Amino acid sequence: MTIFNALLAILACFSLPTDALQHNAVYKSINSAGPECRTILTRQSPLDCRLRCLSINTGDWDDCSGVPRTYDRFYVQDPTDVGYQQRTQQCIANVSVSILRGDICAFSARSTECYDANYYDIVLDQLVFVPSKSLQYQQTIRDCAGMLGFTEHVISDVLRDDCFALQETRCLLRCLLVREGLYGDQCGAQIDRLYVVTGGFDQLFRRDVKKCTGRLRAMGLDKCTEAYRVASECFPEDKAILPIFLKNKAILQEI
Repeated sequence: MTIFNALLAILACFSLPTDALQHNAVYKSINSAGPECRTILTRQSPLDCRLRCLSINTGDWDDCSGVPRTYDRFYVQDPTDVGYQQRTQQCIANVSVSILRGDICAFSARSTECYDANYYDIVLDQLVFVPSKSLQYQQTIRDCAGMLGFTEHVISDVLRDDCFALQETRCLLRCLLVREGLYGDQCGAQIDRLYVVTGGFDQLFRRDVKKCTGRLRAMGLDKCTEAYRVASECFPEDKAILPIFLKNKAILQEI
């Protein structure tokens, strides 16, 4: 291939929809997370600590906040069982009372066992979305600022703009969402991944999000403004996306 043809191929990529571009979304199964934990831990490590390692590896455990309800994505539910979620949360509440928080391995293992006890079945090879951590979000924001060609002056303005008044701030948000695999210009909000990032929601909320994104799509907004309004209008405060951006954009001070 000549240099000219190579350049044409690269430029052609700019015409692809954002949905078709590579993103940073990571998927793991319990089975695939196991080898990493076996590498990190020793044979003498207690079983509870090995189970905790698995949950950390799939992004489903935090020693402060415990196991999120989105841990249910590893499980198959019995459609005839209407009380499994309530039983699971009650079980986790009981674990919080009965086990000292200092015993983090036991606390983690007993919490995840609540899902084993109350859901129909676990799918060990089910690949599920692993949410990013703050450091990953910060690196993505840094990368986006570079790709968008932000000058020092623009970065300074964006750092002060917590109300998304500037187009540059909205475009930086859109880039973060696209790069993290949470949003695409064609498909809109990636509901299954956002389910994990926002801590979970029900089927009714999923339908509401689709209606909201459809309404905004029909308005013919520019891409950056549409992405911002989807994040701000289609997700309520307790399921908010914007705080992820606002919390981590301070990394731009280091550029």
